[in-house]
Amino acid sequence: RLERTPFGFGRPYTVSQMTRMMQETLFAPTRTERALFVPPIRSRMLLRAAPAWENVGARWFTQFSGVLLMEARKDAFARPLVGERQRRTADARSARPAVAPAPALPKAA
Repeated sequence: RLERTPFGFGRPYTVSQMTRMMQETLFAPTRTERALFVPPIRSRMLLRAAPAWENVGARWFTQFSGVLLMEARKDAFARPLVGERQRRTADARSARPAVAPAPALPKAA
């Protein structure tokens, strides 16, 4: 790896590694994309051709992308339903007014 470019930093992951890591943290990958097929360059001629090279890379050289983008949804579960009696008790408890602080005593003159 070249350490002088943005492509030389970070920890490379494969799609399967990212998918497994997301599943372990309760995410479900829904879409995977790859991007940045042209390395950082200063040549104006090559920069003008960069969009074409990006299209070629996305079509034929996906393994050489600089970035892996993953879209995922979070698999979160609702709390279990409680029985009707427990539900009524919980509703009654939450409807009770909170205890108000005692009023201040009047000042003696």
